[in-house]
Amino acid sequence: DAMGRTIGAADADGPEYRFTLQDGTQFFMKSARIRGDSVIGYYRPTKGTAWARISIELFDVRLVEQQETDWLATISLMTVPITLGLLLTLD
Repeated sequence: DAMGRTIGAADADGPEYRFTLQDGTQFFMKSARIRGDSVIGYYRPTKGTAWARISIELFDVRLVEQQETDWLATISLMTVPITLGLLLTLD
């Protein structure tokens, strides 16, 4: 079993990544480091669960995505409906 002791979110540092494995399994990981042919770090299956230690072979990893907010895209998505709403009320 790759899982170890659980830790609090404050103990897992660095950016958060979403891993997708070859079999489609997804989970979130922090403190990800490559050691030999494996990725080690702290993971949680969903946003609300505790962090636990994990080690995964690089061969099993299909995709890694960094979790961050794109504020420009978020603001753009909010601006379009607001602008359209204002234009429609001017008629």
